[in-house]
Amino acid sequence: MSLLPIRTYEDVMNTVGGFGLYQKICFVFIQMADLFGAFIVFSPLLVAAAPPNWSCSPSNFTNGTNSSQIFHEEISSIVTTWQLVCDKEWIPNVINTIQMTGFFLGAAIFGQLSDSAGRRHTYFFGNLLLVLPCLISAFVPNWYYYAVCRLLTGIGFGGLQVISSVYPLEIVSKQYRSLTGTFGFWAIGQMLLAPMGYFFRKWQTLLIVSCSTSIPFFFGWFFVPESPRWLLQKERYSEAHEILEKIAKKNGRSCPDLNIIKQITVRDDKRVSCMKLWMRKNFKKTAVIGLSWYTVNCTYYVISYNFPHDLINNKYLSLFLIGCVDWPAMLSVIAANRLTGRKNSLFFYTVQAAIGILIILVLNALEKPKNLKILLFIGGLIAKGCTVAAMYVLRIYTAETFPTVVRSSAVALGSMFGCTGSISAPLLLIIFQKFPIGPFLVIFVLFVLMLAFVCFCLNETRNLHLSDSFKEQQAAMKDLDEEKTFDLGELVTTGKKRAVFHLTSQTN
Repeated sequence: MSLLPIRTYEDVMNTVGGFGLYQKICFVFIQMADLFGAFIVFSPLLVAAAPPNWSCSPSNFTNGTNSSQIFHEEISSIVTTWQLVCDKEWIPNVINTIQMTGFFLGAAIFGQLSDSAGRRHTYFFGNLLLVLPCLISAFVPNWYYYAVCRLLTGIGFGGLQVISSVYPLEIVSKQYRSLTGTFGFWAIGQMLLAPMGYFFRKWQTLLIVSCSTSIPFFFGWFFVPESPRWLLQKERYSEAHEILEKIAKKNGRSCPDLNIIKQITVRDDKRVSCMKLWMRKNFKKTAVIGLSWYTVNCTYYVISYNFPHDLINNKYLSLFLIGCVDWPAMLSVIAANRLTGRKNSLFFYTVQAAIGILIILVLNALEKPKNLKILLFIGGLIAKGCTVAAMYVLRIYTAETFPTVVRSSAVALGSMFGCTGSISAPLLLIIFQKFPIGPFLVIFVLFVLMLAFVCFCLNETRNLHLSDSFKEQQAAMKDLDEEKTFDLGELVTTGKKRAVFHLTSQTN
């Protein structure tokens, strides 16, 4: 038995091994979903690519089709397979919108499902829903079935994004939350997709290969456990204790007794639903986090759609470089979260992104962006990289802000706001088609509002225990307020003593 006093669940995790070998292996299995998610989400950039040279031939009124010889023979995509050009040119964009709608639905469904049915079962079901429809889409006869498959894939991915933001945080101690909540294989997936697309040019083959890489991942079902935190909140103490014993054994540590774990578990008095997020005490936090998710996602896609890609003519190299930008952004977040905290990190990246957007606004206002294309590229790079970093901060910040009973639902709600932002990005571009700086002006105003609300409405969560219930969270906030009051009182008292001493010295 450990000699450390066991007062909270964090003490239990430190006793069994805060981030031991067992958790590291589980973490890799959980975050591998990011790798396959990047394969599948970014595959439309190659799978739905239009040929560089094509033209519409006059319609053949005999059979109602266009000539199939309008395509470049070396390109293989759904566009060439189902002739999605001319009067069908809108279809690939609609399919992307359908997939993005799937992200929204997945976040809504899986967030609540994860809080009610558990992290483990929901997580592996989401992976199955991500991979299986994508694999089937390689064999469908027309674009209608393909669109249905992309919708199901989007639902699976949207759900996984929620669970993978929460799951790792609940099996490690607090000093490792910054690492496990930020580090992932998303950027690696983007970079690996580029050479895969280069070597497998046929779109069906690319989908089959990218989906097949996920097969070893499903063996994690026999290894990755349910979240002990979630089990304790469901009063399944014996199961939680068995998992904690397993973690301790694999890490070469000891596990506290079951009775001790029962005593330290703080639960809410009644069943909690996701509607609790919108109650008076939580409304402010929920609204600010929702605005933040919306802003960073809308900004990401507005910049992506307007990014000067013509500086790089190779689509495979362009895809690889996108991943390269995301990788240092992710690594910088790990360091910033540890050194400055979540709130300050979010503030820093938001300011930097706003500066990048301001550069774009000024250059476009000069009406000479072509002569300053490299500066426009730098501004876009700053804004895009810092927006990605802000996304990483928001994932862990949201998960730490709300207790275990609604943690997945809170991240899901934030993700839904983010999906709304990504869906509204192309609408902004359409609305301001004759006023190109309009979308950037809108997102700049959103960033200013976000900065103000984040500064005054959110609390820092670095080095705080993860709360398991609203009751525990309220008690922790009360203790924190009392500590701040005590520090302020001590400062005032010290100041008075110094003033009296100074006055006495002058008198003498």
